Amino acid sequence: MTTTSTIAEQVASLHRASAGQLPAEVAEAFAAEQRDLAAAGHPSGVAEPGSRLPDGELLDVAGEPATLAETLGGKPAVIVFYRGGWCPYCNIALRTYQAQLVPALAERGISLIAISPQTPDGSLCTK
Repeated sequence: MTTTSTIAEQVASLHRASAGQLPAEVAEAFAAEQRDLAAAGHPSGVAEPGSRLPDGELLDVAGEPATLAETLGGKPAVIVFYRGGWCPYCNIALRTYQAQLVPALAERGISLIAISPQTPDGSLCTK
């Protein structure tokens, strides 16, 4: 899917499309959580751009063991954390990164790496 709209525009569209479809108490719980997250700001200890991350063991998209260092192969990368296929916000962001960010990164020899707690099978079937 190719998109030229921003992530914020897509999220606003998602909110408009889902308005009235959730029970009121669910919608309010979600809205309260969003307000609390916005009020809290960025959590402490968040890696800043340019930070070196510690190496760690991962599973690649085929379910094979790999390390972050092996995956990076000594090259720079943009690393994003993806909660899972169940998260519409993660899906919007990843689709937009794929359409708008990956080509520009590839021109510079930079990879986009998404790290998720989701199983490789779940990640491969995520749209």
